[in-house]
Amino acid sequence: DVYNLTKAAVEYLWLHGCDLVILACNTASAAALRRMQEAGVPPGKRVLGVFVPLIEALTERQWGDNSPPREVAVKHVALFATPAVAADFEVDGVHTFVDFAIQHMGAGHSHGRFNKIEGKLTFDEADLSKSKLSLTIDAASVDTANAKRDEHLRGPDFFNVKQFPKITFESTAWAKTGDKTYNVTGNLTLHGTTKSITVPVTHTGTGKGFKGETLIGFDTAFTVNRVEYGVAWKPEVLGTDVKLAFSLEAVGK
Repeated sequence: DVYNLTKAAVEYLWLHGCDLVILACNTASAAALRRMQEAGVPPGKRVLGVFVPLIEALTERQWGDNSPPREVAVKHVALFATPAVAADFEVDGVHTFVDFAIQHMGAGHSHGRFNKIEGKLTFDEADLSKSKLSLTIDAASVDTANAKRDEHLRGPDFFNVKQFPKITFESTAWAKTGDKTYNVTGNLTLHGTTKSITVPVTHTGTGKGFKGETLIGFDTAFTVNRVEYGVAWKPEVLGTDVKLAFSLEAVGK
């Protein structure tokens, strides 16, 4: 895996006289670097990331210190990058949101959400053929802030959760469309009907959790026709087009 690959490469360079190894980090190798630093490094050896730590290592100054740099005795410096690899994530149901809106009686829009979402994500920006998203929504978790309406939605007129308890999406292809934007094609299964759809997805960011875990986020918004999925109750009361908005956050494994 990436950790063992990174560790082996760094130790090889240390063994062959490099006092300082500067790692050009991607998402996976950044986590490997952090594990190595936490485990401790041999006396006189250092392994750092390529950004601010590079300046600190070569000048022994804190970022923002404009005083003249001091000389540093570093005999050999190695700079290398690990190959980009697919990173695996678990969807964070607490920080993932699935909202919907549908027109009511030709007038305003009624809004709701699903409260129970789980799934898995593999993301490889360098080779999108390895990227994959799998989502499962508990249909009974539908929430429109009205108990009577929610019970109606769970019944046979709409989601029929006793027969169709899950709503799922399984991606089949990712295509890059711009900086941090993609078209994701996959199979959406709703009310027992599966259809292939393509949705626009934005990579909203990558961060670190409180324990140093890697976090990644994606957003999408698209529309489905509920009648095409067999949810055909009174289109004169509720519109057939359902606007869906997903805000997904996942945690690196």
